[in-house]
Amino acid sequence: VDSFFSPKALLPNVSQMTSQDHLPSLPFAENDREMYRGMVLDADGKQLRSILSHGLKTAKSHHENFHAYDGKKYPKGTKAIYATINPNGAVFYVLKPAGQTSRYLPVVLHLKRVSDDYIISVPHNIPPSWIYRVSALLRINGQLTWGELKLENNTFHFTPYPPNMGETNR
Repeated sequence: VDSFFSPKALLPNVSQMTSQDHLPSLPFAENDREMYRGMVLDADGKQLRSILSHGLKTAKSHHENFHAYDGKKYPKGTKAIYATINPNGAVFYVLKPAGQTSRYLPVVLHLKRVSDDYIISVPHNIPPSWIYRVSALLRINGQLTWGELKLENNTFHFTPYPPNMGETNR
């Protein structure tokens, strides 16, 4: 069953995790074609729309390249986007940042895998074509729920993942 969220309606449905919340396990397993990037985005969906349209930009990264996936040498100070091959490793980055009081959208981006290293350093922009899927953690009927978030006709569509989906994702 799909749950539909318009851009304006998304805000009240976005997760607000508290210290009492139990973070649900990911319902998907590592996929040998994907790497994962966990992110905390603004609840209004503008940042996610931009990422889906334009990709991930190194200019917005706060991290520098340490070991490029492509083996090339880059100048010191080159910005990079990090990802991991372990989806559970990406979940750490969807947790509410300390001191953040506004609503936010916790997501895990499923990206084209370009390395088998646990931590992957991508020292260039990641194009939208590398974004296979967006998993989001939303509060549905009072319960934190993982599902796929799609943007179609400027409206977000959230489809909760079925239980035990990870068993067939390899």
